Amino acid sequence: RILYSYVPDVLIKIIGIEKIFKILNNPDLKSYLDAIITKKIAQTALYRHADDWENFNTKIKQKPIEMIESLFIA
Repeated sequence: RILYSYVPDVLIKIIGIEKIFKILNNPDLKSYLDAIITKKIAQTALYRHADDWENFNTKIKQKPIEMIESLFIA
């Protein structure tokens, strides 16, 4: 889902999201994929929890996976 936010629609149409993911998973480009994912997590966390950042920061330190998952589950 995250890649759809960052990859232009025309590339998704032409190449396909699976192939784009496979390309970005290449060891030479893995840091780029990691940066995309990290940026999306940080952006979503800030937009949803800026008004209560201290509480969010405490919770993410205690249960990081659960908190990150909660960012993307409606």
